[in-house]
Amino acid sequence: MKLKIPFVSRLAVLAIAGTAFCIANRASAEDPDKQMNNNTTQKTNPSGVPDSTVDNPHLAKKPVASASTKLDPKDKEFISKAASGGMMEVEMGQAAEKQGKSEAVKNIGRMMVTDHTKANKELMSISKKKGLDVGKPTSIPGFGGDRQYLAQMVSDHQEDAKLFEQEAKNGKDADLKAFAAKTLPVIQHHLAMVKAANAKAK
Repeated sequence: MKLKIPFVSRLAVLAIAGTAFCIANRASAEDPDKQMNNNTTQKTNPSGVPDSTVDNPHLAKKPVASASTKLDPKDKEFISKAASGGMMEVEMGQAAEKQGKSEAVKNIGRMMVTDHTKANKELMSISKKKGLDVGKPTSIPGFGGDRQYLAQMVSDHQEDAKLFEQEAKNGKDADLKAFAAKTLPVIQHHLAMVKAANAKAK
């Protein structure tokens, strides 16, 4: 005997099934992470940094300090003074070599050009490595004769010797300390030469 299901009962069954289907779809839409089996919990940009970190300035990484900002102020001052002085010695040495009257002054001028050009190149290389741009001296004294040149060289190299000695002892940057320690004997030799020549010129 075939049972007859009332029409109203069939409507009730269909309504219950439809409701269950809607609830399941809604839960899936509200939780897409579960639908994707929790493969990812956060979007990332091409750099690999989560988007939430990029969008939030408080979570973003701070910019890395450049090499120049890491240098001690005294080291920066040394670079500036040593570079300026070295370039000036080369310019004045060239003038002395061309315009000097005595062979002693010409030879000293030639020595200054050779030694300070070499030291300047090394210092410029270190400065570039540290991210510093060293400019040229704003003014360079003209050649005023042998005696004036020698007196100027004595004064300049006395100051240079103190500057390089201080950096060699107290500098914070290892490269600059090594450069100062290596160059100091050259400056001291220059000082002895110009002192002797200056004494004979008087």
